[in-house]
Amino acid sequence: MNHPFIQMLKFEAKSNRKMWIITTAIGVALLALTNLANSSLFKPLSFYLLFFITLVITLLSYQESTNKQSMSMYHLIPVDKSVKFAVKIVISLIVFPLLFLMLYELFTFLGSLLHRFDRQSGNNTIIWDLLLSQNLLKVYLVFWLFSQSLSTLLAIVFKKFKVLYAMLVFYGLQILIAPIFALVTFVSKNGPELDSPNRHPSNPLTWVVILAVVASIVLYGISYRLFIRRKL
Repeated sequence: MNHPFIQMLKFEAKSNRKMWIITTAIGVALLALTNLANSSLFKPLSFYLLFFITLVITLLSYQESTNKQSMSMYHLIPVDKSVKFAVKIVISLIVFPLLFLMLYELFTFLGSLLHRFDRQSGNNTIIWDLLLSQNLLKVYLVFWLFSQSLSTLLAIVFKKFKVLYAMLVFYGLQILIAPIFALVTFVSKNGPELDSPNRHPSNPLTWVVILAVVASIVLYGISYRLFIRRKL
């Protein structure tokens, strides 16, 4: 007999297969095109698309709550709710992002061969750029973790039109926290490195990272409680 975790993985794969394929295909195509454009103007768009696709997957991974019939069928699965929630987190936070990035890098590499792509010329992929900058990688991962935790909460709170409501919330938050990220950008360019042996604990970038991680943990905790208490 399958372990409950494996059982839920199979259920999620079966119920979300079409959504994963369509979203992944669109996301990989758009990212590959922006990367192969060989223009610095498309770099911010590439990061935005990478964020957006993974967040959309997280939001759409909770589609069973859109109507009473699907929710009733979901509750009939003889698996503990904690396991169900854990499976969704593993898929949205680990499995899908890794598979998506692997496919993106593969298609970008294959496309680069057709266009005689030369990595030494400076036309690097997103992952390559991230690995070259430790500060950028840390800020990216922390902001992505926070965005994922918020998307999980929104997916549980909103039953219908999850993506629409989530976009409204995200854009609203961007307006509110824009000054904070402006400060982070300024400090990361002009302040001490996070890995510097002389770094000072009062570095604003360090505190922003810590607060974002704490906020992500809190949001996941709230999401878990709401998911456990969710009814028809």
